[in-house]
Amino acid sequence: MLPKRPTEDGILSDQDRNLLEAQGVSLGPSAVERLWHEPFFVYLTQSSSSHHIVFSYALADEEGSSLLPSPLIRQLNEQFSGIETAFVEAEPAGTQLSEQLTHLSHPRQAIDLLSRQLQRWKAGETIAPIWWDVIIGLRNNPTGMLILRRHYKVLRTTMKR
Repeated sequence: MLPKRPTEDGILSDQDRNLLEAQGVSLGPSAVERLWHEPFFVYLTQSSSSHHIVFSYALADEEGSSLLPSPLIRQLNEQFSGIETAFVEAEPAGTQLSEQLTHLSHPRQAIDLLSRQLQRWKAGETIAPIWWDVIIGLRNNPTGMLILRRHYKVLRTTMKR
């Protein structure tokens, strides 16, 4: 995650680290020093990409309070004119395949979203056909079947409908 907020979540605070550094004991970079390394990591990311780079940022924190984009996003927009941007919601809306596919990049994410989609379906809403394909794909995979059994006790009745 870039840029990462500097935190003092270790045993020693940055002040303790600075005192030890003054005594000749180096314990590695402080939170602020790590923050200064991040432009280099951004450069490495940009220079090592072979096709595309996706930068994303949250619009809200865990409590729902709005967040401003990182200054990195502004810098990227200035550096690359005509950069393609897209707004992707946390959960798929509608039933269009293109809207659904943006949310199926990772199995764990797909399972979480599948759970919400099945809840909507049970409430009488129409869900995108891709979610039935996700269920079939998981059923045809031994690990996926274990996940389905663990998470969906009502799956048998759902699949019969």
